[in-house]
Amino acid sequence: MIKRATYLSLLLAVNVQVQASVTVNVVGLFPDAAVIVVDGQRHFLKTGQSKDGIKLVSTGNNNAVVEINGKKQTLNLGRERADGFTAAPQKKDASLIRSNDGHYWANGKINGRTVRMVVDTGASDISLSEATAKQLGISYRNGTRARYQTANGTVVGYQITLSSVTVETITLNNVKASVVPSNHPILLGMSFLREVDMREQGNMLYLVPRY
Repeated sequence: MIKRATYLSLLLAVNVQVQASVTVNVVGLFPDAAVIVVDGQRHFLKTGQSKDGIKLVSTGNNNAVVEINGKKQTLNLGRERADGFTAAPQKKDASLIRSNDGHYWANGKINGRTVRMVVDTGASDISLSEATAKQLGISYRNGTRARYQTANGTVVGYQITLSSVTVETITLNNVKASVVPSNHPILLGMSFLREVDMREQGNMLYLVPRY
């Protein structure tokens, strides 16, 4: 399982027109929960919850049932996105093996420096400790100061943009990250993960680039 979300995470890309000017894009599928995007706004819904007139009825391994304007619709696993983009063929997946601690760890690079990260769908951004940022030569104090909620309470950290982040075969540029005064491994959060499709099979997690 993927920790926070110690849940099965499957990324979908299915579009539904709620009204003439509203597009719904289902981008994440979990047991009894899903991530939907309504006109560019991302929402995490549990079964029975509603947002912007869209109710999540149920989820399965490869689909989600939603109720839109009182009508139930089944959204199946697909590759299309809300903007009509279709993923290019011959994309190379990144394959991660679940470790004994139940997490998926990934070898990669941040700004060209070799690192090891843990997949965390509960982190909105890639998250680094101040000590790790210093080791990587990141001038994080030039970033934007922000407050973050941690297990030990509220802390003041910095929002920054990483020039590049690589996870095995996948490289993304200009990725948002946060640096906080905490002792934790590098968290591979949603600022990277939302740009890929994720598929879990057995003890393997596959990340598939969309571009």
